Amino acid sequence: MSSQALMWIATLSEKQRLTLRLIADFLRENGGRCFNYRRLRAFWDRRRMWRSLEWHTAERVVRLFAEDGLLERRGRGRRVEFCLSDRLEKMLGELGWL
Repeated sequence: MSSQALMWIATLSEKQRLTLRLIADFLRENGGRCFNYRRLRAFWDRRRMWRSLEWHTAERVVRLFAEDGLLERRGRGRRVEFCLSDRLEKMLGELGWL
């Protein structure tokens, strides 16, 4: 695990870390680099994440990560998909989350 990845993850809020872990677990379980809100929410529900993370908070964090360039937004309207940037994929790999 790289110290750079650890330093970066330490700068995130608890809700950002929980959302990032949700995304990483979803992608590891389902394969690929992309997800949409509908499938991520179903995964969130199956994992009973509502105990520790509100869905609307997770949505906001996903949008924030997209604005920061960590996620790449593809599509428009109801067919939006978010994909890991190369940088985020590398960081999650270094953390052992993917």
